Amino acid sequence: ITSTQFSQDNAWDFVLDTPVDFINSIGLNVYVGDRKRVVALYRQLYQALKPGGALFTGVLTYPPQREKKSDWIMEHIPPHHYEMEKILVDDILELHFENYRTMDEIKKDFMEAGFSKVKVIPDKCCVFPAVIAIK
Repeated sequence: ITSTQFSQDNAWDFVLDTPVDFINSIGLNVYVGDRKRVVALYRQLYQALKPGGALFTGVLTYPPQREKKSDWIMEHIPPHHYEMEKILVDDILELHFENYRTMDEIKKDFMEAGFSKVKVIPDKCCVFPAVIAIK
């Protein structure tokens, strides 16, 4: 690595002087409920990359008892951990995650944004898979 650049901008409307090799974006996409807006975010990040550049991010899959089938592997999640997580996220922190996707939908969103290669790497419980998307 010859140089590192850090930037804080509007993720949907930033311009870099030169394209970059790598972008790490963790967490922003989970708060946006409009799928088209999320794909627009991915497209913006795609535009900022050099050809062959990589985006590293994560995407939340649907939890149980949502409108779509959950990809969560519940046998890896002790019931008391699941209940404590719900209390922490919903009641204490009042986090409002909006962008849940199935494992199949994740790849489609990044491909729609223009990425040529998309690797979705599930965690042990398949709650917050990592995504490596290549321009």
